[in-house]
Amino acid sequence: MIEDDQLLRQYSQDKSEDAFAELVRRHIDLVYSAALRDLSGDIHQAEDVTQIVFKELAAKARWFSSDVVLAGWLYRTASFTAAKVVRSERRRKSREQTATEMTTTDIEPAWEQIAPCLDDALNQLASSDRDAIVLRFLKRQDFRTIGTALSISEDAAQKRVARSLEKLRAILDPAHRGLALGALGSLLTAQAVSAAPPGLVTSVIALSASAGVAATGTGLTIMKLMTMTKLQAGVAGVVLLGAVATPFVAQHQSLDRLRDENDALKLQVAQAATELRQSAQAAALATADQGNSLNCARITPSFCPCATRCGNSASTWPC
Repeated sequence: MIEDDQLLRQYSQDKSEDAFAELVRRHIDLVYSAALRDLSGDIHQAEDVTQIVFKELAAKARWFSSDVVLAGWLYRTASFTAAKVVRSERRRKSREQTATEMTTTDIEPAWEQIAPCLDDALNQLASSDRDAIVLRFLKRQDFRTIGTALSISEDAAQKRVARSLEKLRAILDPAHRGLALGALGSLLTAQAVSAAPPGLVTSVIALSASAGVAATGTGLTIMKLMTMTKLQAGVAGVVLLGAVATPFVAQHQSLDRLRDENDALKLQVAQAATELRQSAQAAALATADQGNSLNCARITPSFCPCATRCGNSASTWPC
């Protein structure tokens, strides 16, 4: 399987839409799930955030360094983007309520208790710890793959994941009263990632295809489309389709006019050639008639050549 950094390089250098589409398919569930949690289950806003995140990825692809873990960057960007959409007061109340519920002793924490504050806790971790958590529990990768992504050995990757999970638990449950380390890992693996809607992949790929273009008027228009609802995006898609199709229709009509003019010109040329041949034939006939008249005038005498013998006048010649 081609690595993420290779696909990203193919897109940034060669403008390979297939490479970008593969990146979207690989990571859209991660981005969508993070946005969905931060937005308290608002599906439409989560889809908008997902589109904006991949739009930003397409725009910044050329500046990515090889040591950046793409999954970690996408997760981080999704969280920051969603945070801009959510009201700060709502997030504060959610954290307070969750903290109160998690103080209950000897109670297995439910996912509903962890989910509202999970992303805040993850964002408090260092990037190396956060990347380890994302790759292990959200992307469900083995330690060898994690070690390759983080440029460390497999054993080192396993130890880092364990330390990072412990740090995450310390943030979520400072007193260690109701959150077992193993339970936290199981909950993250089972619940942290939800499947994105099937149509969202196609929508993200289509709207992100032109993101690598410089910020022109077209780029601004596309950015506006990224924040539209599904109905608005559908209407805008029809308008864009008409805008794209109109030049082709006009070109087709122009070609038809050129063909008609060409046919008319050919007809005029043919008619002119016919008239020219007829004029040439008429001139030739006129010249021939004139030559015949001159010959007759030269050989016709004013009197009968044999008048001395037959006595006929010239008017009755020939005898």
